[in-house]
Amino acid sequence: MTSKIRLTADEIRYMALFESITGVAARDCIIDNHSNKITFITNKNEAGIAVGKNGSKIKLLRKTTGRNIEIIEYADNVQDFIKNAFTFIKVYFKLKP
Repeated sequence: MTSKIRLTADEIRYMALFESITGVAARDCIIDNHSNKITFITNKNEAGIAVGKNGSKIKLLRKTTGRNIEIIEYADNVQDFIKNAFTFIKVYFKLKP
């Protein structure tokens, strides 16, 4: 049985804004009010496009939303997705079957 993911009105609004500014469609959006951050999940190989030259698109998103912005590229498997989430930190792990 598969469960459906439901987006809130705020998540839909931020995803539309993200696409409007970056030209990249977000697969998902996580709003962290405690950290004042929004994390967007993009398709493979689209994070660089979303960031823009010298971070110009991210800077505009920060200014528009008043929040910190994080972008993570989607991956088909858990290991690669976690690596993408920690792109600035070297992460080595082995999942047990």
